[in-house]
Amino acid sequence: MEEALKNLNKREEEFLLKVADKTYWSRIIKTRDFISLHYVDIDAETVFDICSNELEEIERKILEVKNNN
Repeated sequence: MEEALKNLNKREEEFLLKVADKTYWSRIIKTRDFISLHYVDIDAETVFDICSNELEEIERKILEVKNNN
């Protein structure tokens, strides 16, 4: 999902900005990059916390982007 956001951000940033600011999307992209490049150093509880507490909001915003276009 984050890889798709990264690509969308490069090509069609205005779609993402309709539902959240640049900082919001940047945090998601940077988190994905960190996880994919430094997965050995990541605390499993941190990943679990992100999955438990953040994914629903991200999904809502992605659906907003999809429905606005």
